Amino acid sequence: LNGATIVFPAITGYSAEWRDSNNNLITASSLVTADLTLTADWTFVAVLGWFNSNQNASVFDISTAEQLVGFAHLVNTGTTFEGMTVRLMNDIFLNDTTNWQNWGTTPPANQWIPIGALPRPELTHRPFRGTFDGQGHSVLGIYIDRPTALEQGLFGYVYGGTIQNVGVEASFVRGQANTGGLIGKSRSIVTITNSFNAGMVRGQSNIGGLVGVHWGVGTLSIAGSH
Repeated sequence: LNGATIVFPAITGYSAEWRDSNNNLITASSLVTADLTLTADWTFVAVLGWFNSNQNASVFDISTAEQLVGFAHLVNTGTTFEGMTVRLMNDIFLNDTTNWQNWGTTPPANQWIPIGALPRPELTHRPFRGTFDGQGHSVLGIYIDRPTALEQGLFGYVYGGTIQNVGVEASFVRGQANTGGLIGKSRSIVTITNSFNAGMVRGQSNIGGLVGVHWGVGTLSIAGSH
């Protein structure tokens, strides 16, 4: 790919991100040192107005799938939300959940890109470090099918954050390792309270219904969750 030009096709109402087999985002400035297999994930257009209109706020509210995609985009490009709270105002549907149990062979329209990423080599990790409060609501219809990827889940990588009062329902999540319904990998002091996963999770190692793996120094505290 050295010197090559990648053209990103445009489809009305959608946006694309190109990632390698380790789920690292490939951009024009990415250093390519070996052959890559690239995949394109088509998702809802990321809506960022809820954040851009007042970036100095301490609490942000999300009420649509597009805003949740925007939240993932912000974290995955370096906004950690440390010291901030992101709240769900209602249930969020990322796909039509009809026959979600068959998504292993019959995929839905949209594949989710996890919130938070841990690129390899670990030059610049991009974790979520704030508080995510579902306020008793759920994210439904998460579809992830990346059998060679790490850190897969609603959240891919959480470092010292808090996840509370949120459910994951009618969802299919498949990665290679460090894969969970709620969090793929957590690190440092992470707290999960009053949350649950009622979807499918598949992988080869470090797989969990809530969290795939907690890594390194620090503690993972889980209460009132299943």
